[in-house]
This record gives sequence, structure tokens and C-alpha cells, in this order.
Amino acid sequence: MNIFEAIDKLITEHGSASILKEHVSFLRNKIDMLTSENNVLKDEINSMKLNTTSLEKQIQGINEDNKNLEINNSNLESQLNAVHGNNPDKHACDHCGSARLKRSGSRHSGKKLAGITIKDALYTCDDCGKESAFTIIPK
Repeated sequence: MNIFEAIDKLITEHGSASILKEHVSFLRNKIDMLTSENNVLKDEINSMKLNTTSLEKQIQGINEDNKNLEINNSNLESQLNAVHGNNPDKHACDHCGSARLKRSGSRHSGKKLAGITIKDALYTCDDCGKESAFTIIPK
């Protein structure tokens, strides 16, 4: 083996400075590209964190609005029940005097007023369980 073959063998086995320089340059480019990509991703994460904070505030506001709507709904239901509840006219039980009456039906009273048949509203008492009848005046 002559000297040139030995040098050629060394270059092939261990790489030349120019080949190593190319590899190092390639790796530096790759690192720069990955660093740039990493910075872009960090910016996106920060943007998403800000967006998340904003969305959480919106959700909190919506939850507060929902609670207020539930309170308003409850108040309206109470008012509606007071007007159209089981005993809107506040009748009292004929047997025990309780106002906890529930409408259970109606029947003809057998009375007539100006040719109109009058009905009785039937209520069952929640306290004593007995039935009371109250005349319904036609409107």
C-alpha cells in the first residue's frame, strides 16, 4: 500500500475535514430551524393561554348570567303558581280550614244564572284529604 492509498483510507474511514464541516453545517442549520420552530410554537402557546383566560372569563360571565336567569325563572314560577296554582282563589277547606287545596275536578252545581249552568270547582285538601266544592262564577 502506498502513501496515497493510506491517505485515501484515512479519509474514507475517518472523514475529511470538508465532509465533517458539511455535517456540522447541516446540523447547525437543522438546530437553527428547530429553534425557530420552537419559538413559533412558544408564541402559539402564549397566544392560546391568553385566549384560554379570555374564554374562562366569558364562561364565568355566562355562569353568572345563568344563575341570575335561574333566580328570575324561580321568581316567575312562584308568581305564576300564585296566580295559576292549585288554589289561586285562596279557598279554605270546608272541613279543617286549610288553604292547602288541590284542584281535583268540577261538577255541575244544578244551579242556573241567566240561563247559564253554574259549575262547582272540586278541591281536595292536602291536610285532611277531604273534598270541598266552590262555585265557579262564569266570566
